Amino acid sequence: MPYVPAHEHYFCSVTNSNSNCRSIRRTPYIYLKPFKAERYFPPPVAYIASIHEYGSPSNNIPPRPFFRPTVATQKKTWAGIGKQVLQNGGTVEDMLDLVGSRAAGDVFETISNIDSPPLALSTKKARNRKAHQQAAKYGKKPKAISIKPLEDTKFLIHSISHIVVDKE
Repeated sequence: MPYVPAHEHYFCSVTNSNSNCRSIRRTPYIYLKPFKAERYFPPPVAYIASIHEYGSPSNNIPPRPFFRPTVATQKKTWAGIGKQVLQNGGTVEDMLDLVGSRAAGDVFETISNIDSPPLALSTKKARNRKAHQQAAKYGKKPKAISIKPLEDTKFLIHSISHIVVDKE
């Protein structure tokens, strides 16, 4: 039976040189929720996410980055949110939870907005074939398929979340 880790983390630190966050032992993480199943052990979500983030030329999968661009465009916004929460008397845990929630939402939105590079014709045909096979199994008509990248099963996009943990 293959090993499936309980959960995996994408480290996303939020620091601001004007705040005292560096001395705090709590760190925000955007993490991918574990997949629970008794008989089916898919590849870990972080592995699939890294393939989509960087691409896999040997498997003809082009890169469709969603995590790095989100961090690059939103890190100042996240730092500003954190600074504002602390200046208004919020706790560090509240700040990390709010920033983590915002970061997870921003990553979710980025994945939802990805539309290039478009799916290959072979991928569209495979999705259509899978939809017809699933429908035939239950004697129903097939549902419409998504032609957006990263949205076939929506497993990746629904795995995005956040958690604040102690480093101790």
